[in-house]
Amino acid sequence: LRLITDRLPSFVSYIDTEGRYQFVNQAYEKWFGMKAREIRGKRRSEFATAETAAEAEPHEKKALAGEFVRYENVLRKPSGETKHLE
Repeated sequence: LRLITDRLPSFVSYIDTEGRYQFVNQAYEKWFGMKAREIRGKRRSEFATAETAAEAEPHEKKALAGEFVRYENVLRKPSGETKHLE
């Protein structure tokens, strides 16, 4: 799984029912400047900006409840760099 997802330019992750990341691909590592092992076990609010985390949280909760979710978000780095996602 890692070999396949690490080749994708998109963010691929698995979040458990507690909202903690259990798997992230290399796109996360490159964007956040952290190794996957450093992200694993953390909630988004522990490694992303507050704005990014606040925007994603309600959508994550819906997805974890089994609802179909599609939304747009802007990832922000503390440096000000942004990336638009769907």
